[in-house]
Amino acid sequence: MILGYNDARSLSTAVLAAADLAQRHGANLNPKILHLAAQIHSATGHSEPVRPTFEDTAEYEQITTASAAEILGCSERNVRRLAQRGRLPGVRNGKPWYFNREDVEAYRDYR
Repeated sequence: MILGYNDARSLSTAVLAAADLAQRHGANLNPKILHLAAQIHSATGHSEPVRPTFEDTAEYEQITTASAAEILGCSERNVRRLAQRGRLPGVRNGKPWYFNREDVEAYRDYR
């Protein structure tokens, strides 16, 4: 398969944006895929990794387990269990969990 310049650039941008989003939720993409995306990006004439343009303006409100429990109408223990099971995206910084408010509200709206 041969990709054109614009398709290759779009693909590398999408993969690197997905990697950034995954990292915000405590996950990582396969290093081989990230390396390939960087190579594709470099082949399109850019030596530095691309940063998604929406990331320059996007801000994510980090909330505590207690705030997430209040939004979801459940106990803090239940919120921690949801996060541990991977059902609610969150990041553990030491002992406490932190969540993006948008993720918690989306979980509440679609459960």
